[in-house]
Amino acid sequence: MERCYQIKIDYSQCIDDFMTVHKLNDSDVDLTHLLNSSERDFNQEYIYARANLRHIVNFDFIANDLKIPILSKKFVEVAQISSNHDFDLVDLVLLDDTYQGELFSAEGNPNEGVEKLEGFSTINFKVQRALCDVENSTFMKLRSQPDSPGLLRKVVLRYPEEGFPPIFRIKESISMLFVSQSLKERLEENTIKGCLFNEVTISNNSKQNS
Repeated sequence: MERCYQIKIDYSQCIDDFMTVHKLNDSDVDLTHLLNSSERDFNQEYIYARANLRHIVNFDFIANDLKIPILSKKFVEVAQISSNHDFDLVDLVLLDDTYQGELFSAEGNPNEGVEKLEGFSTINFKVQRALCDVENSTFMKLRSQPDSPGLLRKVVLRYPEEGFPPIFRIKESISMLFVSQSLKERLEENTIKGCLFNEVTISNNSKQNS
């Protein structure tokens, strides 16, 4: 049986506890929900953020406060992922975080004096897989959501007949990102930098959660 892993950011890439990529400002909308919903259409052609442009080129899975996976071009190529039924890739335009002036023109485009970097992307998940074994996973109940299982603390996954997708999310958590064993090994063999892997428990429960 193939194993499965939760892929996480290696925060040791951060300099002086500053994220490598961060929001344009504190009032920016939370992209976590917008990029993980089958009920919302995310129709932005690209996402703007600020970044340490000298530092980011050293990594492929990027620490950020947008709460989204940010992938280098190398990560995408090694993982052999592209837009499909489950998700779309969305391009990022990263603006120099040392620039002190106005970032954008009146038309909403980056000003000419702002250095920018392209080639990084994130994932807009349109489908969340029903692979969580709710009976064997651990949840923390929330008073604000009495009808839901609660906050997922320890996940146990069911093994699908067709095997795990290379990269996926589950319905019970919009923050956890999972990769198959074959993708994990491919990322490691190609020295993809900036990520850590935690092996996930897989149950023998084949019953699909509703």
